[in-house]
Amino acid sequence: MDQELKRTFTRRISQSNKTELVVVIFDIYFAHTECAVKQKAVGDRRGYKESLRLAVDVQNELIRALDMKYEISENLKAIYQYCKRLVYRALSEDNIDYLKESDRLMGKLRESFVEVAKTDNSAKMMQNTQNVYAGITYGNGTLNENYDYSASRGFFA
Repeated sequence: MDQELKRTFTRRISQSNKTELVVVIFDIYFAHTECAVKQKAVGDRRGYKESLRLAVDVQNELIRALDMKYEISENLKAIYQYCKRLVYRALSEDNIDYLKESDRLMGKLRESFVEVAKTDNSAKMMQNTQNVYAGITYGNGTLNENYDYSASRGFFA
């Protein structure tokens, strides 16, 4: 994952509420699996293994984030664990088809969380962060992001 993508994820995390954060975590998973596929194509075995390890770490984070007092959390946990086993098989058997199956299932779950996020109007999780305003201005068709520096974010004694 390159530095620009990391900055993008950091910005999205700082502006997310709880449900949107889950969607961002899914996107991080897909960034790692996409990177793994590219590395396998060029024969970078070490990078492939590292990307898959990071994808499993993201899946573990999704499992840890579950609130087990809800019945649906048990079902989600089982699906996440199955997807995690698929990623391990992709690594151990060196077969990318297992990774594609994991991506397919995780993609369906992501779509569900995107729909839930549309109805979640709760406040963003991180307070005292810069507001980001994005829009197309008089650039060459590029998206420009502006940060609100007017809010005080420091510590007052």
